[in-house]
Amino acid sequence: MTEGSILCVCTGQRATDPHHPLGSFWESGKGLKAHDWFVIPLSAEVHRKYHRGPKTWTAKYGSHHDLLKAF
Repeated sequence: MTEGSILCVCTGQRATDPHHPLGSFWESGKGLKAHDWFVIPLSAEVHRKYHRGPKTWTAKYGSHHDLLKAF
């Protein structure tokens, strides 16, 4: 791990995939991703899991809002 690396908020692994949440107050328009200010850093594995099953993922790791605050 290099100094200044950003870590996945769910696992503590190196974050490789920025996740742009949809919906709620950070949505920049219908069907559009959130602004880059609201990106949640995730590892590639955790990001793939989210897109396979958002409800299960949220139950395990928490809501976008909670993870954004944790970041």
